[in-house]
Amino acid sequence: MSAKAGEFYFIDDPRSRLGLSEYGRPCLVVGSMGTSAIIVLCSTKIELKDQRDFVILKDRPEFPATGLEETSYLILDPPRTIQASLLTKRLGEATGHLRHELEDWWGEPFS
Repeated sequence: MSAKAGEFYFIDDPRSRLGLSEYGRPCLVVGSMGTSAIIVLCSTKIELKDQRDFVILKDRPEFPATGLEETSYLILDPPRTIQASLLTKRLGEATGHLRHELEDWWGEPFS
């Protein structure tokens, strides 16, 4: 399976950990290069969100297509480059207006 930019995956790898967390989390693929993927991690701890992060509200019409379970935010800093083979559980994808907003936030179209 080849991960594509704009797809959400669940990753359970030490590189997916944030702070003191010891669990996996969803991520968004924002780019891919051969056997590597560039990802940004998701969190549901909205109170920890930075102004540069992107919130995906559960009541958005495109939310069900993401495969996320609750309102989440994407953490811009830092994006991580990982082996694409670590992305084994696809959750969904960014579609419609949400995808365009995410591409604007990321600074370039997903490819």
